[in-house]
Amino acid sequence: MTDLVRVTEVLAPWNPYHNEEAMERGRLVHLYTAVHASCKMGITPSGLEGYIESFDKWFQKCVSETILFEQRFFDSKLGITGQIDLLFRFHGKKHLTLGDYKTGTPTKSWPIQLAPYKRLVEQAGYKVDECGNIMLHESGKMATWRPMGIPENQAWSIFLSCLNAYRYYGGKNGRQPVQD
Repeated sequence: MTDLVRVTEVLAPWNPYHNEEAMERGRLVHLYTAVHASCKMGITPSGLEGYIESFDKWFQKCVSETILFEQRFFDSKLGITGQIDLLFRFHGKKHLTLGDYKTGTPTKSWPIQLAPYKRLVEQAGYKVDECGNIMLHESGKMATWRPMGIPENQAWSIFLSCLNAYRYYGGKNGRQPVQD
């Protein structure tokens, strides 16, 4: 399965905040939110305390059941892979919700990322009724739920267009678009 491309790689050219610092912050936040979601309290690295506090406040108030966290899915037919952050149930709701943690400034790529994640999870046998971003705050303020915001079929279509452009330009090591 080494020929599979990550959903985030496909969308990187359209995310102005995709850089090494943001990727490392995201990697660490994902690691420590997984620790918290699995009820295994750990030591939070310096600089991430606010994000983890933000997540913890939201998680305690909003989540009744964790189904999956930090789980990677694969679609060899389409040639993509994606790692979801959280599949859960909100308090008072029976349906499954897919949440993706975010620590930065909202971009147009956020809802587009959710569409392939939802498809990957559903191919594995889960029925997802709602998708959104869990915006974690550096200040420690309770995280904010941000629903997908555009129709799922539109987000899926945009993702497929991005995937085709990614492949046309040769992937992460391929040709770069011509500057006009």
